[in-house]
Amino acid sequence: MVAPEHTKTRRRELTWIWADGSPSAVILIYCLAAIIYLITGIRSPGFFTGGKLLSVFVLASVLGVLALAQQLVLILKGVDLSLPGR
Repeated sequence: MVAPEHTKTRRRELTWIWADGSPSAVILIYCLAAIIYLITGIRSPGFFTGGKLLSVFVLASVLGVLALAQQLVLILKGVDLSLPGR
């Protein structure tokens, strides 16, 4: 039996944040990041100053752009990550 065309395309759809269909996993990651950020701020009170926050945001934006570039290469199958047999 052949599946209808609309179900085939529905399975291939990816959304930006909920790519795996599990919003609880994404929320858990954001909560863990916030907890780590708060713990770092409590242990080092100077962490919440403007200069430190600006530095964190600048570094995070660079890492985010690099991660998106790597993801794009993998999605477009530009890199083969399979291991050759010996």
